Amino acid sequence: MSSALHNFKCKQKVPKIDVDRYLRRIKYEAPSHPTLGYLKKLHKHDLLSIPFENLDIHWHKEIILDIDKIYNKVIVNKRGGVCYELKGLFHSLLLNLGFKCYLIGARVFNENGTRGPDYDHMAVIVDIDNEKYLADVGFGELFLEPKKLTVDILQVDYTKYFKFLSSPNDEFILTSSADCSNFKKEFFFDKIRQFIEFMPRYKWRQTSKDSHFNQKKICSIATPDGRISLTEIRLI
Repeated sequence: MSSALHNFKCKQKVPKIDVDRYLRRIKYEAPSHPTLGYLKKLHKHDLLSIPFENLDIHWHKEIILDIDKIYNKVIVNKRGGVCYELKGLFHSLLLNLGFKCYLIGARVFNENGTRGPDYDHMAVIVDIDNEKYLADVGFGELFLEPKKLTVDILQVDYTKYFKFLSSPNDEFILTSSADCSNFKKEFFFDKIRQFIEFMPRYKWRQTSKDSHFNQKKICSIATPDGRISLTEIRLI
């Protein structure tokens, strides 16, 4: 287990949000106390209710990583958001419900196998009964339920397989496979981050012509039968 993740003390400022309204948005009730079963259901309901979408970037509306603003956009106005918004908001929900959790910064593997820059992706680690789980509600077609942070153990999520690997640098590498044979490296992580630390990278994603967020508009949401994605010219 990465020492940075293993030694983390879950003492964080809990953002004030209307938990009941959030739960109504994802069509689920408040858990009586934090358990793995509730975490799985919250994670799945969040994915089935809140879409990934990058429309504000194409409308040239600056997005600030501020939980109050994101909450108003996603929960009150029933919009979606990009990974930084969706993960930051889900992390806030879990904190308000009493879960021990924290944010991590991940670096995504490119198609050619090279590693992307730091802060390229955000995810949540949840600590339940001294076991850690990776939660991710905004990384395309990944998993519907959180995955236990255990190295070299095969984990199934409906029609996909997942496995964590470790590197000589004490990093966790998430891999996925459709056939349980050929595994693709998705992203890797090793450090705990604060929400505000992602702002410089997200500003680049909003403004740079090289950012794939700027290449095309997209809205995408998970359904019980698969994922539906809409771009400017295609419905998949």
